[in-house]
Amino acid sequence: MKRKYQNKINLYYSRFGPFLEINNDPQVRALSFVVELGVTDLRFENCPNARKIPGTIKQLILYFSNLKTVKLAEGAVNLERLYMCSGNAIVNANGLRALQKLNHLDLEKNKLIDLSAIEYLKAKGCLKGLDTNNQSQPSQQEIDESRLW
Repeated sequence: MKRKYQNKINLYYSRFGPFLEINNDPQVRALSFVVELGVTDLRFENCPNARKIPGTIKQLILYFSNLKTVKLAEGAVNLERLYMCSGNAIVNANGLRALQKLNHLDLEKNKLIDLSAIEYLKAKGCLKGLDTNNQSQPSQQEIDESRLW
């Protein structure tokens, strides 16, 4: 089963549990990758120019100011700009703490991914251990505005 969120973030359900597929803007020659919730492997799909990356992710940071490099535990992968919905996003993952870090976006310059996906995953218990209720969480008005994009 597959549900789409703003045609950029796809939520899949597999026998290994749910996972997010983050698709790049079709106008940009960038990588498309899958991050499985709770799994620290980064798997590239439909990327003929992407090399296989062994090992697990110690830290994955996508810099919204200059999205050129994905920093991994072993080496780095260069890529063009990555878009999540209509804006860029910082993703800091170590065993997928990525969704927690979405709260630290500057909403004046960046937009969140569709929060209905995050709320669904939280409700299903997929985001246990993630501090998504901190003071930097966006207000309801900011959430509503981000969904307009």
